[in-house]
Amino acid sequence: MSRSLTARAILFACALIFAGPAASQEDAPKQFVVGGGTPFGYYFGLAGAVCAALNGRNDAKFRCLNVANGDSATNLREVDEGLIDFAFVQSDWLYRASRGKGRYRSAGPNNELRSILSVPAEMLTILAHPNAGAKAITQLAGRRIGYNAPNSYSYLLMRAAVEAARIDVLDSAPELEANANISSQICRGRIDAMVTVERHPSASLAGLIGQCALTLVSLDQPVINQALTERPDLTPFRIKTGSYPGIETDIDTFGLMAVLVTQSSASVPLIEAVMKALFERGSNEASAPLFKAPSSDELKRTEDVAPLHSAAEAYFRQMGWTQ
Repeated sequence: MSRSLTARAILFACALIFAGPAASQEDAPKQFVVGGGTPFGYYFGLAGAVCAALNGRNDAKFRCLNVANGDSATNLREVDEGLIDFAFVQSDWLYRASRGKGRYRSAGPNNELRSILSVPAEMLTILAHPNAGAKAITQLAGRRIGYNAPNSYSYLLMRAAVEAARIDVLDSAPELEANANISSQICRGRIDAMVTVERHPSASLAGLIGQCALTLVSLDQPVINQALTERPDLTPFRIKTGSYPGIETDIDTFGLMAVLVTQSSASVPLIEAVMKALFERGSNEASAPLFKAPSSDELKRTEDVAPLHSAAEAYFRQMGWTQ
């Protein structure tokens, strides 16, 4: 038995034990599984939050279990095979799987994948040395740029931004990155800017900005619009004023989304129960909904990655959040 199936079997066994012997088979809530990422990571936490929100409702007719599947590829495969019911996956993986691009080209488009919602995840984050005097990406033309890992998301997203801005930058030498920590390089002025992907606000990023008097570089709106035209799997994001030391203006950027995905065959009652758990108050009226109401632009971004499930779309329309 595989690792994921073994873990799932254990979770189901535990759920049955805690359900108690008095509950009849008919009265017991129907169980479903949400796949997350690595244990205690962001995507695993999102899956756990969904389960906690649904399981905390007194009227719940379903019981949610979350499993750590490690990565988006595994989650997409297990959703497709019906081993799990939902999963949080990176938007670029879902986009390619839905349209049969990249590693999914040979399999062709997966027309059964359906999105439920999306939240901002890994955002392109550019930090400039104070001597660089760069506040906008166009001011990085011809500057030395370092990345937290070669050929990583930081590099790929920066390339999308640079191409959209129509500028050239000088990537730091590979041996420089291999022999020195990127944070040390920018603090010592060996590079003009460093690029990473972050979920904001970030405590580690705040420490680095404060320690080395770094500035966050913003992307102009035309640059963001151009990048998103080329990459429908990305979403705009704004780092609010005051999120970090010395940041006195909003910083605009873009990045990946974490998308809750299921199959088109997922039952309407199950989707409705999930939507209520995510967007409405639970049994404790003092508690806030898990997610805020999405804007029409956010819903369009989600739908551009993979079509919305019909029951999710109906819920958003009922709430007046979309036409």
